[in-house]
Amino acid sequence: MKRFSSILLILALIAAMVCPVFAAGVNEPVIGSVPPDYYLPVGSEAALWVDIAKTDGGTLKFQWCKSNTDNIATIKAIDGATEQTYTFKGTKAGVEYYCCGIWTVKDGMQSSPAYTRMIKVEFYKPEPLLPKINAEMPDCRLEVGQSLELWADASSTNNGYLHYQWYSTSKDNITTIKAIDGATTQFYTIKGSKPGTTYYCCGISQASGGELSPMVYTRLVKVEFYEAAPKAPVIKAEMPDCYMPAGGELTLWTDAASPDGGELTYEWYVSPTESRADIKLIKDATAKEYKVPDTEPGVRYYCCLISNWKKGQKGGPVFTRMVRVEFYSLDPQPDDKETVESISLMQLPDKTEYEYGEELDLKGLKVRVFTSMGFMDVTDFSELKISGYDASKAGDQTITIGYEDKTASFTVKVNDKKTEPPVDPAPQNNTSNTDPQPSHNVDPKPEPDTKKSFMPVVYVAAGVIAGCAAGYFIFKKKK
Repeated sequence: MKRFSSILLILALIAAMVCPVFAAGVNEPVIGSVPPDYYLPVGSEAALWVDIAKTDGGTLKFQWCKSNTDNIATIKAIDGATEQTYTFKGTKAGVEYYCCGIWTVKDGMQSSPAYTRMIKVEFYKPEPLLPKINAEMPDCRLEVGQSLELWADASSTNNGYLHYQWYSTSKDNITTIKAIDGATTQFYTIKGSKPGTTYYCCGISQASGGELSPMVYTRLVKVEFYEAAPKAPVIKAEMPDCYMPAGGELTLWTDAASPDGGELTYEWYVSPTESRADIKLIKDATAKEYKVPDTEPGVRYYCCLISNWKKGQKGGPVFTRMVRVEFYSLDPQPDDKETVESISLMQLPDKTEYEYGEELDLKGLKVRVFTSMGFMDVTDFSELKISGYDASKAGDQTITIGYEDKTASFTVKVNDKKTEPPVDPAPQNNTSNTDPQPSHNVDPKPEPDTKKSFMPVVYVAAGVIAGCAAGYFIFKKKK
């Protein structure tokens, strides 16, 4: 018993000596700042850090911890997270809390840890982008035994891969659709084996974050297969495009025939563009011919939908081509107060290079005048003001075409003047004095060749000198 009391006394002395060392030896670090709470989409990275405001020297040590609740008593250390920063990626949606414990090691002694606040990090799963449907397929009516290719026109909104699934139902109700086995492409071909009506639609999804987005559905396309249907009309001739002055009479026509003795019906349509998608039905225009009532200046397109009826069933229908009709005006009414806005050279002349002295040739030039009411093509060049051409001046020249106070221009080239080689004068007959004198309209004789005219003079001078020399020597000899 006495021995046991001695041991307790020794342990008490050791504790008394050691405890003050840990308590007063190294101070805890003072935490400065930490990042705010995070709210990030799944797949993003959260960067955690801690800023130390004050230390007692020595070495700082860090340990990041996390918990599922906002309670520091429930934290657990994260293996390997022993740096001043800790970055990790969110792999699933949810909320977690993080904090960091920091302590100082100095002279073999260690301070108590100081903990940051609990940092809330929430990862959420973003809503996937949905594909965009660009066009809808119309309803179809076909004869039994015919095939039809269904299509879905859509585009991805996240540059992802599109997935398709076709559905069918006997009702015009999308809640009753059922998936068609193997129909998983953009196009799906069906063939009518018996009369009846079926509705089809396509569900389209796109890849997003490694998963498929929810489906978007096309409209329910009504497909009717019927027995012994009349054949489609046969178009025998197409009407050409028309270009005529405003105010004139124009009757559109179509030439078609029924291949099986049925009765043809007609529906005329008009469109501001050449696209059949923009056509509008013309009320009461149900005959083979259609007289256009609106002949104001402008461009319009017309087509006719022809159906073949037999025994109460319709064959076709078939569209004619889009006929372009342009009405133009050369003589606007004075009350219209038409003003010229600009002119344009629709086609340059055939000839744009000239020889020196050659006249300007505007053949092939096409000039269009744009006014406040439309445009017109000028066919009478006397209405134009043409300037800028000089046949006696070589080089590039700018030709200006004017109509009223508006102008347009183009460039022509005039080649340099060709130089003719010199021609020797015709020989003159000096034996006759009967040659008539040249009139004022005859070109003067060319200048004689000075080189040829100079040689006879040289010969005469040489003879004179030789004669004089001979006379001198004879005279001297006599003396």
